[in-house]
Amino acid sequence: MVVEDEAVRRDAVYAEIEGYVIYHVRVMRGGRKRPVSKGIVYGNPKNQGITQLKFQRNKKSAAEERAGANLAA
Repeated sequence: MVVEDEAVRRDAVYAEIEGYVIYHVRVMRGGRKRPVSKGIVYGNPKNQGITQLKFQRNKKSAAEERAGANLAA
């Protein structure tokens, strides 16, 4: 009798409840530098920028991607 009561109590305490999980993820700040050797870029002058490139997605998107990668692992 006592064992069954403990099992019922345990199930009541550890019931699966939807909620939130908070992950702490590091995201790089600042601009993005083109990863080319010695700054040599071939092609049209329009595509020869190295340091003034902007990351096209926001920081939140990058953080969610990293958190999801850790969650899947």
